[in-house]
Amino acid sequence: MTRSAHPTEGAASIPSAGVRQLVPSKDIAAIRELNEQCMELLSQALRTKPSPALEWLLPLKALLTSGRMDARHRVAQRSFLLVDFEFCDSSWWETIKSDPERISRRRVADEAFPKKQAIALARAVLMLAWHTARADFVGARILMGMTTPVANIVGTLRLSEIERIAEHQFRRLRLRWDDRPSVWRALLMAAHTGDAQALDALDVHALQLLLSEMVPHSK
Repeated sequence: MTRSAHPTEGAASIPSAGVRQLVPSKDIAAIRELNEQCMELLSQALRTKPSPALEWLLPLKALLTSGRMDARHRVAQRSFLLVDFEFCDSSWWETIKSDPERISRRRVADEAFPKKQAIALARAVLMLAWHTARADFVGARILMGMTTPVANIVGTLRLSEIERIAEHQFRRLRLRWDDRPSVWRALLMAAHTGDAQALDALDVHALQLLLSEMVPHSK
């Protein structure tokens, strides 16, 4: 499957509202549904003994586990996916495409979510990635943070391969920007206060981060 344009071409100048206009509402709804699942899993994980992979979120535990479901809902309503599945690493995807059951280098301690829930979420994320890659909606790929080389690979996956990758590579599913706690703090604080202007600004910032991750860095 070939594509005529790089998904980031011209996108840096498009505000978040403009990007959302490029994406079918059903795809945005699917992204938000996955975000809802992610937020619920995060809340559950932090109420118990969190995985070492989530220890960076402990300072934000109160914001994630409070009884205010509306705040978590506001976070989930962002139009970008809150999790990542190596969507900028085409080399990894080339390897996994040829060997979906390749033993992951990630340790059990690196699992963000319990295995059963992680596999289910990984499967859902991969199905959405497969759909958007095949449909070739530029905005959808940007909002998932998926580069063109990765989209080319994901779009050719068979359903049986998606199932095997989800089952054997679920540890590769991680929270987006787990190395940027400040992004999550700003997002959670804006969601708790219901500050629409702050949330809109964070949407733009998130889009900028996604674009910067998708563009190869010059050496």
